[in-house]
Amino acid sequence: MSTTSFATYTINLLKHAALLGWTPEALRHHLAKTNTLPLLDYCMFLAKSELSDAVPAEVRYHWHVECPYAEKQDASSTNLHTLWEQLRKLPQITSVDLRLAEDPCADDDNLPEEQRKAQRKITALLRKAESTPYEEEAATYIQKAAALQAKYNVAAATVDQPRHVRTKRVLISAPYVREKSLLLCAIARNCGVRVIALTSTGVMCTVGYAADLAYVSDMFASLERQCLYFMENSPRAREARSTGTTTSFRRSFIIAYASEIGDILASATRDIADAHEASHSALVETTAAVDKTFRDLFPETSTTHIHARNDAGYQEGARSAKSSHFGGDSSGVGGRRSIGA
Repeated sequence: MSTTSFATYTINLLKHAALLGWTPEALRHHLAKTNTLPLLDYCMFLAKSELSDAVPAEVRYHWHVECPYAEKQDASSTNLHTLWEQLRKLPQITSVDLRLAEDPCADDDNLPEEQRKAQRKITALLRKAESTPYEEEAATYIQKAAALQAKYNVAAATVDQPRHVRTKRVLISAPYVREKSLLLCAIARNCGVRVIALTSTGVMCTVGYAADLAYVSDMFASLERQCLYFMENSPRAREARSTGTTTSFRRSFIIAYASEIGDILASATRDIADAHEASHSALVETTAAVDKTFRDLFPETSTTHIHARNDAGYQEGARSAKSSHFGGDSSGVGGRRSIGA
């Protein structure tokens, strides 16, 4: 087979991947461990101009914006066959979530200045929490940010201006994708955002209002980094390495960390919800709109439960969550299984 034939075959596989709902960003994430990314980028650059009209418009849009020019690659037969094997095994990935993602900031442009000011304050608080070296100060900042976010949600729910439910894909890196997804869900459920795993490799879809999706994404990006840092450097991590229990220690650590984060955020928002009881019905309506959209997009879902099995890891994860420097920053951020708490 000639080099041209190799390229043609690879392009055909990528065109089929687009038909299955795969975007370039999702493909890069899914194939990150295969050592084929330079070759993949080059082939995707070639394939994007050949996508058929049968590919959903929202998927074609992502191929257009996520495939910049890539240098020609001299692919070895090993790399090609690895790439082909992975592309042939790609599962169907829903693209309906992308249909709501266009123009995600349009709703925010319609908000009163008071709500926009609240969003800027939330961002400032998250950045302060990220930068402070003092644990108690960081916890204070995150509680203020969470409370302000809850107040913003209540205020936005009562604004006489239509808001539209949006979606945002979030990519969770391996290893421990399932455990990390619990952290994403712990943050999301305190903002009226729903989460579903589109693939077992960490391609997630979040459903909610634009400002909430951005808040969840930024918060998750920050807390995931901190969780991994604490996990590697916790006092009992070395003990786990010496006893050969590192994997169970880390899984339990992340599970406990996510659970404790959920409790901290819930306590920070509870008082705000109680204080605005008069607006409760409006807030319920907006949350119901998110739930309805989620059910329409994903009518068949199931929940998976993950259990911690290492007591030392669980204790360290809970302790570390209480001392995390919470907050977002500028890096922001498979079968269908709805990730449960």
